[in-house]
Amino acid sequence: MKIFLIITGQFYNFEKYGHGKLDRMNLDYDFSSIMHYGRKAFSKNQKPTIVNVRDPNMLLGSQNEQYSVQDLIEINALYDCESSPGMVYRDQNCFCTFSWF
Repeated sequence: MKIFLIITGQFYNFEKYGHGKLDRMNLDYDFSSIMHYGRKAFSKNQKPTIVNVRDPNMLLGSQNEQYSVQDLIEINALYDCESSPGMVYRDQNCFCTFSWF
C-alpha cells in the first residue's frame, strides 16, 4: 500500500481483515460490488489507492451505482427474501423490496 497517497486520517479504511472475520457466503470476491471502494478512494492526488494485484487496470466497485448480481444474491440470502413477512421476491433479478401490502 502506498500510504503517502491516502488522505490523512483515512488510513483505517485500508485495514485488512482475516478470512475468519468476513462472511463471504462461499462466493467469489466481488470486485464490482456497490460496497467496494473505487480505485481512487481516499486519494490525495487522484492516483489509485486500491488496485487488483492480478489486474492493476481492473475497475473496482460499482461503475453506475447499481447493485452487482452478487450483491443481489447476498442481500436475498441474508434477508431470506423469499419467505420473510413484508418482503417480496420481486423479479428474476432477485431484488428484495419492502412491501406494505
